[in-house]
Amino acid sequence: SANPSASPSGSSSDCAAVQQDWAAGGISSDWSGANLVGCDLSGASLGEGSFIGANLSGANLSGANLFVANLSGANLTGANLTGVLANSLLANGANLTDANLSGADLESADFIGSDLTRADLRGTSLSYADFSDATMTDANLLGLDLSTVNFSNADLVNTNLSGVSSFDANFESANLTNANLNGASLQYTNLFGANLANANLSNVTYCEVTMPDGTVSNVNCPP
Repeated sequence: SANPSASPSGSSSDCAAVQQDWAAGGISSDWSGANLVGCDLSGASLGEGSFIGANLSGANLSGANLFVANLSGANLTGANLTGVLANSLLANGANLTDANLSGADLESADFIGSDLTRADLRGTSLSYADFSDATMTDANLLGLDLSTVNFSNADLVNTNLSGVSSFDANFESANLTNANLNGASLQYTNLFGANLANANLSNVTYCEVTMPDGTVSNVNCPP
């Protein structure tokens, strides 16, 4: 975990101060707009903290507590968010390009309009998460349970969705061009208006799925 008495490598101007803030018992200050490039906040308790518009590119937040934290508009390019506890996180409009979120708990988190290009979301918990209008080109969602997740109007071009399962997920008007849905299990899922051009739909199971044209499909649905 981070050492609040040490000056961080990369000497981001606000890093040591944030480390000291959480080490003193939790985030008490507003760190919106802070410069936290490359900052080591692994294992930090940042719950309910405000980091709106902060620069956390390349930061290490692995195992951190981000419960109800506000990272809206923050720059998290290439950040390490593996295993974070981030229920109800607000990350609307954030830049998570090349971020590693594998194993994170993102239940009820909001990523509306965020950029998750090439983000790694394998092993995450996403129940009730909102990715509407997000850019998720080339993101990796291999084998995830996407039940109750909102991907409406999201850009999912080239996204890896192979082996996913979804119950009551919303992909309305999403762009799934060239996406890989091989082996996906879709139940009561909304694909109305979605673009599935050149998507890999091999071995997909459809149970009460609303297709792009509004028809309902039950192809391969077990009795």
